[in-house]
Amino acid sequence: MKTCFSPLSPYKTFSSFLKEKFGFPVYKISLDAAFNCPHRSQNRDRGGCTYCNPRSFAPRSADPSLPISEQIKSGMKFLKKRYNTEKFIAYFQTHTNTLASTETLRRIYRQALEFDDIIGISIGTRPDCLPEQTLDLIQEISQKTFVIMELGLESANDKTLKKINRAHSVKDFTTAINNLKKRSIHTCAHIILGLPDETIDDMLKTADYLSSLEVCGVKIHHFHVVKETEIEKNYQEGIVKTMTLEEYKLIIIKFLEHLAPEIIIHRLIGDCPDELLISPKWNLGKSQILKSINDEMKRLNSWQGKALMKD
Repeated sequence: MKTCFSPLSPYKTFSSFLKEKFGFPVYKISLDAAFNCPHRSQNRDRGGCTYCNPRSFAPRSADPSLPISEQIKSGMKFLKKRYNTEKFIAYFQTHTNTLASTETLRRIYRQALEFDDIIGISIGTRPDCLPEQTLDLIQEISQKTFVIMELGLESANDKTLKKINRAHSVKDFTTAINNLKKRSIHTCAHIILGLPDETIDDMLKTADYLSSLEVCGVKIHHFHVVKETEIEKNYQEGIVKTMTLEEYKLIIIKFLEHLAPEIIIHRLIGDCPDELLISPKWNLGKSQILKSINDEMKRLNSWQGKALMKD
């Protein structure tokens, strides 16, 4: 099995993967193409996921009122200055970025790929929003540039998906990933650890499922309660709880141990603007939390895929 473990990390990092693939550091530019979410729109009338407030995950650096080209220019300028880097992946992050006609999607994606310094494209979407014609378009683009398809799963437990009102099933996700794999498209699953009523066993089953499905990468978020969401009321009533940092460290380490070592870890914790976050508030910066997780893994002699090793 090929891994990208560095001396500083006991798991396969996204940054290491990109440097290995391209030979130099690559950074993602977050974009907002003003897509919608079918799960929240009136014609679906489903109200959205119980934990979701779109403002909590919209990138501050992206402005949907600006053309994609202007968002990319602004993003490149910022990242070049901050990281002294020259190459980027255009990340269509906000909402469901396949929710349009094939012609519209082709036009929007092409705007990002007109820049010489854009060497890839990452598209965030739902597993139930990938019709055949869209899959064909993505395959067409992948023959010209590196493509990552990021699909929200959240949990491999259908009972949990129903509870949080995801409006898709685990089977839907399996079908979407297999359709992308047939076209040799790089895949990334979004999951949330600590969802209401999920046990550690439930979360480890999600790791086992992702390993068996052979997704290319996983983006891990910790469950948090955000203002102006349905789940906020449940939290205030004491029905829903969030994890302490120590509890999360225990869970994320066990999760990584059950995850196949070749799966790329795109992230380990979620983000939320302070003004919208209700809980948990760990009072540490992101880099400090990641260091704490890495340090604990090293102390425990833990690494990604450890639980999968045969005696």
